[in-house]
Amino acid sequence: MTVIAPPPIETKTQSPLGEIVPITRHAFEPSPLNRRRWLNFKSNRRGYWSFWIFMILFFVSFFAELFAIDRLLLIIFDGCLYWQAFY
Repeated sequence: MTVIAPPPIETKTQSPLGEIVPITRHAFEPSPLNRRRWLNFKSNRRGYWSFWIFMILFFVSFFAELFAIDRLLLIIFDGCLYWQAFY
């Protein structure tokens, strides 16, 4: 049994620059090949969870400077709050 794909629909629109640009798909919709690659990667449980752990650690590393600085950001002295205007 062979499956025959329907012919593509010819849709063209005039761009602001005057050139004809074919409309293909939504801007953030992955292509069928990339969708298949993502599903294949997602089926690998160890790689998939390692990816998310890496992404969380990468995101937390953006705030590492706040935890590892050698200067005080806020000081409470005699009931008043002091902070550095320029770091």
